[in-house]
Amino acid sequence: TTAPRLRPTAAMPAAIVGLAATPVGVWVLMRTATGGSEVAELRLGRSSTQAKIIATSRRAPIAISSLGGLLCVLVRGQVIWINPIAGVVVKHISVPGTVRTVSVNLGHVVVTVPSTGEVLDISLESPAVRQLSMVSAPVRALVATRNGFWASTGRDATPTDYLGL
Repeated sequence: TTAPRLRPTAAMPAAIVGLAATPVGVWVLMRTATGGSEVAELRLGRSSTQAKIIATSRRAPIAISSLGGLLCVLVRGQVIWINPIAGVVVKHISVPGTVRTVSVNLGHVVVTVPSTGEVLDISLESPAVRQLSMVSAPVRALVATRNGFWASTGRDATPTDYLGL
């Protein structure tokens, strides 16, 4: 059917920063009243929708990214890798505090520092394995691919660079 299916609404415990979809559900990144972060899984029922908090951090929330069964949340200075199927945090990965964009794909997560054009490609299994690429600043948008990333750069944000691993 082409008719939209509306689900019951859910009251969120904090202000929403971003949303991500995985095969098992929808995930929400929120900013707490104290400036920290909460990550919640939305549990959809027939008559209600509930937010189950999976991870919290004192760090400011920035962005969230998913691909299939992968879910990564960017908070200031850290990527939180979450297994959305089990609903647990897998790893905390340190990144520079100036990182503002995140995108995840099979086996790696890519983050950027928009003002400098730095793009860091990080192995999820071995986060010490990182590839640094420099693209024209500012980096405005990012999508990780299986073997690299697409970056939207420059004043008009036209996608101009593709780099493979």
